[in-house]
Amino acid sequence: MKIGLVPMSAKPYHAGHHMLVELAAIAEITDEVRELELPVNDEVVVFISFTSRGVKKIKDPTDTRTIKQGARKIEVPKKGETPVFGGDMKHIWNTLLKPNLKLPSKVKLISPDDGASPAPVRSIHEVCEALKQAYDAGEETFTIPFTGTNAVVADTTINIYSDDQDIKTNYSDALMTKQYGELWNNKNGPAIKGVGVPRTATVEISGTKMRKYLCDGDLDSFSELLPPLPVNIRREIAQILSDSAVCGLPMSKRTQKNESLLRSYIGLLINS
Repeated sequence: MKIGLVPMSAKPYHAGHHMLVELAAIAEITDEVRELELPVNDEVVVFISFTSRGVKKIKDPTDTRTIKQGARKIEVPKKGETPVFGGDMKHIWNTLLKPNLKLPSKVKLISPDDGASPAPVRSIHEVCEALKQAYDAGEETFTIPFTGTNAVVADTTINIYSDDQDIKTNYSDALMTKQYGELWNNKNGPAIKGVGVPRTATVEISGTKMRKYLCDGDLDSFSELLPPLPVNIRREIAQILSDSAVCGLPMSKRTQKNESLLRSYIGLLINS
């Protein structure tokens, strides 16, 4: 069994990320990809993240307690960066992306809501460790974490997908050999391998460029580089992230603030 694993920080999830997932599922989309001779996977697990990017945590100024006393912390944008709030991404994944993305049935999207680690790379290692433990114990089969699929140890190859630079950085030969021994880049199963896909083989767009579109208020360019989705869904995603970046607050906090202002306004009307 071939298992494709795709760690996805994705702030935000764009067309390049989407095509990488498709490549893990169906292997051949472009001429350049055919030359890479990518494996065809039986199951593809995409680990998605709800963490924020471009923010820092500070003490909530409305909380009278000190940090030592357990005062609340809030996220605020880092100077010079366009924030993407984890709460917004959780809403976008659960209500806009998952229901509308057209992915092959073999693809499973796994988030922290499903028990995955907040750090997608950590979840990748959980799957690899499950195979290594079963191999070391001489077991014939093992259960793939998060999906519950049973696989034959001797026939299993785990393929980890990322762009070609991230593969070298996050899954170096030294690190992976230390953790998984002879399984790393083993020619035959059981095996764990890194599949580096250059951005030129997918869509040449980066999260940095997408966040710059948000910063510049260029929602049309931003929307065009989102994955294939209905136009209204693309616009909604762009508007949520743009409004949060402009206000420096995630959607949930903006809603609370608006409700607070409305209550104050109603109170003034009643008491006038």
